[in-house]
Amino acid sequence: MVFGKSDGWGLLSLYSVPKPSYRAFQLLHETGRERYKPQGETYPTVGSLATTNQSHIHLLVWNHDIPTNPLTTQTVCVSLSPVMTGYNKPATIRRIDENNTNPMTAWQQMGSPVYPTPSQIMQLLEASRMREAPFQYTMKGNMLVATVDVPPQGVVSIVFPL
Repeated sequence: MVFGKSDGWGLLSLYSVPKPSYRAFQLLHETGRERYKPQGETYPTVGSLATTNQSHIHLLVWNHDIPTNPLTTQTVCVSLSPVMTGYNKPATIRRIDENNTNPMTAWQQMGSPVYPTPSQIMQLLEASRMREAPFQYTMKGNMLVATVDVPPQGVVSIVFPL
C-alpha cells in the first residue's frame, strides 16, 4: 500500500513521496532564530509560531484536533510587532491540508492503486509539492496584521521578506 498501515508513520510513502508531516518539518526548518510573541485572540484548536532571521519573518499557524473542542475551519488574526513602519514587501503563503500539499488525497482520487504507475508516482510527487501564493496583510503603524483561514488539520506558512 502506498499510504496504508503497512507504511507506518514515516515521513515518506513507500515510493518516497513526501507526506504532509515531511513538509511540516521542512517548514519548521525554515523558521528563524528569534521568536516573536504573536498577539491576538486565543483559539482552542489553533497554535502559532512567528520567527525572524536576517532575511524574513516566518509565521506558522496550525489547526489541530483536541478532544474537548470541535475541529472546524478557523479564521485566525495574528498581529506581529514591532515591524518596520512602512513595511510593504510582498508576502507569500503555503498550505498543508486536505487539499494542499497532500499526496494521499491525490492517491485516493486515482483509485488508491496498490502499484501506481511511474506516471501516477510523478502525479503524487507533484501533489506533495508546497505551492507559494501571494498573501495580503495590513500594517497599522509598526504592527503587521495577518488574517488567514486554517482548515481542520491544516498548517499555514506565511513568509514576510525583510
